[in-house]
Amino acid sequence: MYIVYPVWQRAGLVSSESTLPTIVIVAMMIGFALIIYLYQMWQDEVFKQPQSETH
Repeated sequence: MYIVYPVWQRAGLVSSESTLPTIVIVAMMIGFALIIYLYQMWQDEVFKQPQSETH
């Protein structure tokens, strides 16, 4: 949040005198968290080590 919030301020999405309702800000944070989670799940699949077969 400490990284994203300043970026959102420069983009005009939020400010100290925010015109957005609190629920919208929370929804944006949840959306961002969901994107990060989905990216992590994708990366876990990409970097999964192939299981070696033992004979």
